[in-house]
Amino acid sequence: MKMYPDADVFTLMYDEEKVGSMFAKEKIHCSGPAQWLYTLTKKPRVSLPLMTFSVSGIDLSGYDLIISSSSGFAHGVNLSNKQRGRKIPFHICYCHSPARYLWDWTEQVQSEMKILFRPLVRLLFSVLRKIDLQASQSPDIYIANSREVQARIQKYYQRDSIIIYPPVDIARFKAGDNSVSQRSSYVITSALTPFKRVDIPIRVLSKLGIPLKIIGAGAQEEELKKLAGTSVEFL
Repeated sequence: MKMYPDADVFTLMYDEEKVGSMFAKEKIHCSGPAQWLYTLTKKPRVSLPLMTFSVSGIDLSGYDLIISSSSGFAHGVNLSNKQRGRKIPFHICYCHSPARYLWDWTEQVQSEMKILFRPLVRLLFSVLRKIDLQASQSPDIYIANSREVQARIQKYYQRDSIIIYPPVDIARFKAGDNSVSQRSSYVITSALTPFKRVDIPIRVLSKLGIPLKIIGAGAQEEELKKLAGTSVEFL
């Protein structure tokens, strides 16, 4: 938005209370079944089955350049035949990863669900993978945020991509001078969700009595706090 201050922003879900200070409501276009369900539940994951329908309902026929930021469905926006006839690359997708719950982490995600729901979720994910694969052909150019993501785009979508690393001010950070044996504590910054496996360092460092500071929040937070020993601190 800083690069294109006059651009319109389309999204699948919007919560003014959480992001209104960064993304003013007047600039946001957000409607469709995913937003309706999110408004009722305030749980993004519940809206997952409806996201693909929300994307397909977005009308971008009046735009010359489309930049999608995608880790799931945004890359699959529908483009009109009129737009498709142009010779310029008008849909650029900055891909954070093909949806991990549909591709490389799908078994782990399903294993975290109650057994009763797994057959239904497996069927749903199978359908969503087919839709996602078809949607992956929409962008003219893929940008990956790392070599790992570039490899996933090639593996699952069979698409080439170029790499532009995320805009992190790396000059602010440097590796510590202490060896591993001399470190007094460890820090984890992460979403506290099962597939991030934050439970592993919590178990290990709790058992060893080594200080661990955790920065983050998520659905697994209370469960992880119960696992944590006295050397683990949640910030």
